[in-house]
Amino acid sequence: MKEIRFRVWDKREKKMEYLTKDTYWVISLTGELVWLDETIGEFIKVPHGVVMQYTGLKDKNGKEIYSGDIVNCFDDYTNLFVGVGTVSFGKFESSHEGGQSRRHYHQGYYIEKNGEQIWNKVAEDLDWGKVEVIGNIYETPELLQEVKE
Repeated sequence: MKEIRFRVWDKREKKMEYLTKDTYWVISLTGELVWLDETIGEFIKVPHGVVMQYTGLKDKNGKEIYSGDIVNCFDDYTNLFVGVGTVSFGKFESSHEGGQSRRHYHQGYYIEKNGEQIWNKVAEDLDWGKVEVIGNIYETPELLQEVKE
């Protein structure tokens, strides 16, 4: 079973926070980032936090992969460098080659580069061991600048 964990980019403090049982931020049942204001005994929405979920997968070096990570991608079969992309979650398209090509739509993690999917296999089929986390879109956005040029 996939371990469910989150990290949060604090836009105000410009730092990454990994949510644990000891952190002051929590994810509400509606998916919002909140913190408990003990002075009034209520949860307050945190507008300056961006939530990223752990994929449950690790890269080729054993580092945990989160949505928003910037990764180097290598071909499943040849191990040749494919490019730099970002880990995203959502609906993506794949096609099946079996005599005729058919489009299939999936929901899950995929890797994109400049808005285009560069790895669009179902996460379980993808050899995530051929991916290397090199940063994330908040702490090291300059890694993506090289991709856009």
